[in-house]
Amino acid sequence: MLAERWEVTPNGQQITFHMRAGVRFHSGNAVTAHDVAYSFKRLLLLGREPSSGIRQLGFTPENIDANARADGDTRFILTLEARYATSYVLALLSSTSFSILDAKLLQANVEGGDFGSKWVSRRTGAEPSAGSGAYRIQTYRASDLLVLERNDNY
Repeated sequence: MLAERWEVTPNGQQITFHMRAGVRFHSGNAVTAHDVAYSFKRLLLLGREPSSGIRQLGFTPENIDANARADGDTRFILTLEARYATSYVLALLSSTSFSILDAKLLQANVEGGDFGSKWVSRRTGAEPSAGSGAYRIQTYRASDLLVLERNDNY
């Protein structure tokens, strides 16, 4: 939903995504290709689900920076180690469990190399959300409560 279009190389091993203009995170920060690259790296290095999906595509801590990278603010380039059906890759990336997060906001709340995970899990509705979707997390308590608020700017 964040890409207005994408291009696939003839060998199927590189997909270039062109970001939609004017999309903003709940914090007000612009959504950029740098946030996409950060979200890929964060997901992989944290090792939490749905990281198994991007691991299946051949991403590793050693190749993530080169193979999931921003080319400026509006282009994100995904390079695959092998050829996969484009429909499979797009379905994986558009699943509800795979999210693009506000890199600036998360980096400002990192504790001990956690990519902002502790902050995300304990933030209150008074703080900005790291997302850009139709709803913003107002209250979240792991294994207890999730309250969502409509994002009027979606």
